[in-house]
Amino acid sequence: PPHERLKREKEFLGLYLSGHPLDRFAVEVNLFSKQRLQDLDGMRDGVQVMVCGMVTNVKTILDRKGNQMAFVTLEDYAGSTEAIVFSDALSLHRDLLQVDNAVVIVGRTSSRDEEEPAKIMVEKVLSIDEAWQTIPKKVLLDMPIDKLNDMLVQRLSQTLRIHQGVCSLYFRVSGKDLPIYDFQSRSLKVRPNAEFVKFVRENIGPEAVKFEIAVPSENTQNPRKRAAMG
Repeated sequence: PPHERLKREKEFLGLYLSGHPLDRFAVEVNLFSKQRLQDLDGMRDGVQVMVCGMVTNVKTILDRKGNQMAFVTLEDYAGSTEAIVFSDALSLHRDLLQVDNAVVIVGRTSSRDEEEPAKIMVEKVLSIDEAWQTIPKKVLLDMPIDKLNDMLVQRLSQTLRIHQGVCSLYFRVSGKDLPIYDFQSRSLKVRPNAEFVKFVRENIGPEAVKFEIAVPSENTQNPRKRAAMG
């Protein structure tokens, strides 16, 4: 299997040659990473971050109170970092924090020692499926009028029905000699995922789908929105 081949490449050569374990989550890594892991170095202490990557190592120890905590190594395409998971967060997210799992981590930077790479103090961990359910808030489909035909409209309508959910859906219709026209669907809301993104990119265009996302708060009840549209 490809993932076993990649694991052997990393083990024996120290790098991936034939691909990357995150390739099947490329859409999610791009969408759910507010920061890249390599960009954490140099960030001040206490900055909120949201990153998407793969767990490559988990080390558990006992804290001063005798509770289990963990040091988790997270890797994306360009770098890696250590995430510190205290006992409360570990008890909630232990099942997700397993080697080879792709996850989204929300937390704050810990960079008190300038000589050490910045770490993440973990507040929340989401599976890829949970991330799709909670992070996107609005979906914008940018539709050039010269791409529209009866077959595409029919296939898009079917895809939107299959992916019904809670995200607000917006359309942007544009043409060479026409003004841009934005409108919100009153009848449809969607639950996007990688399959939905792939369909739109392949059938309308590589830049045809955009998202507005929200960084989940610790209790997910009051997310702080981050616009990613436009």
